Amino acid sequence: GKRAEYLRIHRVIALENWRPDYLAEAGWPDPVDPGAKVSSGAEVSKDSWVGANSLIESGAKLRNAIAWPNSIIRTGTELSQCIVAGGEVRQGVFDEYDFV
Repeated sequence: GKRAEYLRIHRVIALENWRPDYLAEAGWPDPVDPGAKVSSGAEVSKDSWVGANSLIESGAKLRNAIAWPNSIIRTGTELSQCIVAGGEVRQGVFDEYDFV
């Protein structure tokens, strides 16, 4: 699908507390995987998601953004409506961009 559709679904899940009936897992959906590290001073909005083994450094901001497993978001990076597919994003401000 397209980025906008993918991010819209994450927004619905996060902000409207949507959940499939068949899921019994407590805490679903957790916006940050337990295996990820979000440094003090980083901001991850409720409609964002951070996958396992990812690192969000201090001062990074994710707003309606998805960081797939093994992503690294460096200090000073601001992501809005972006998808990071397991790579590293260095300092900068990005809007509606896919890092694949």
